[in-house]
Amino acid sequence: MQLVPSTADLVRAEIADPAAFARQLGAHVPPDWPPEEAADALPWFLEQLEAAGPSGHGWYGFYGIVVKEHSDAPILVGGGGSLGPPEAGVVEIGYSVLPAFRRCGYATEMMSAVVEWLWRDARVRLIRAQTGNDNAASRAFLVGLGFTETQPGAEPHTMAFERFCSLRAPVDGARRPACSHRRAPQRCRARGSDRPPGGTPRIPA
Repeated sequence: MQLVPSTADLVRAEIADPAAFARQLGAHVPPDWPPEEAADALPWFLEQLEAAGPSGHGWYGFYGIVVKEHSDAPILVGGGGSLGPPEAGVVEIGYSVLPAFRRCGYATEMMSAVVEWLWRDARVRLIRAQTGNDNAASRAFLVGLGFTETQPGAEPHTMAFERFCSLRAPVDGARRPACSHRRAPQRCRARGSDRPPGGTPRIPA
């Protein structure tokens, strides 16, 4: 898998011109892209990327691209990442994968790499995610990535998860799992009350 950082140009094309989006991405874009849970968030991501400029690349998600056997071109299967740079040491993550590519290991591969990419930045001390109380698969996925269930989420019927880097200064109120990750089955949909839901895979340094 290759992870391509979102840019304003890519998201602008993603919204308005699917053919140009595919050309810029260098991949086949399935007709059901974007995933339903991510579509409404695209204008928000475009606004953030336009405001941030090049410094925002990587902080507003990655596109996950894979090369499948007998395919003429790489295929866009999902996206995931953080919802912006760290604030007081904290970032929140989310992701989505097209239905045809779920339960193939892509979500685990993608988000494991994203988490490791986030830890490269010394400002990041805590990674958060939220998912529905009744989404057992999502909760298991987050635990498998090394997250700890902490408290009710910001929205009704959700649960918050956190992963703290014990090698760095603590964030007030955070629990302390280690930085290392474990791998496990799919899948999580992170959500937030005032931000949209939701990018080794090769990630730019």
